[in-house]
Amino acid sequence: MREQGRLTDWKDDRGFGFITPLGGGATVFAHVSQFPQSQRRPMVTDLVTYLPERDDRGRPRARDIQFLAPTRMRTARHEAPQPSVSITTATIVVFLFAGILAVAGAVFPVAWLILGVDVVVSAATVLAYRSDKLAAQRGRRRTEENALHLMELGGGWPGALVAQQLYRHKTRKQSFQIVFWLMVIVNVGFSVWLITAF
Repeated sequence: MREQGRLTDWKDDRGFGFITPLGGGATVFAHVSQFPQSQRRPMVTDLVTYLPERDDRGRPRARDIQFLAPTRMRTARHEAPQPSVSITTATIVVFLFAGILAVAGAVFPVAWLILGVDVVVSAATVLAYRSDKLAAQRGRRRTEENALHLMELGGGWPGALVAQQLYRHKTRKQSFQIVFWLMVIVNVGFSVWLITAF
């Protein structure tokens, strides 16, 4: 029988949280994969219905979680905060950066090497973001954030910028974004140094 509850804890970057039953009792584990994939991401205070069950260790968890009608009627402004950078802006930034390196390559050959490395590492970074997003949705082992940041630092930040918007991944976690932009600054600064030094 379906039960009703309120989402009282939600870690969106990790894809899980806990539901407090409206009728009282222990909190129930809720994973993002049990929410409707065609609808918005869950948020704290959402009212939901779910089928209660227990995992292999006997701990309560929710299956087939559905939003109650009032939560679906919220405005888009409250449901899904827009990322700070759109996919279009991200793509423009990436092509602009690649264009600058290409132009610099006419005078400084090392710029072509930097561009080549950035293209290869960016492609790998996009795949890493996609894999981490799928892992978050399916409750599987995640890619370490430090690994993502190292790829960004190594020249994969253009791919990361696009992947964040393409997969709507890591865009709302402020601590991650701070480190991401720091990696961008360090990488671009190092690239400029390489170009002017050789």
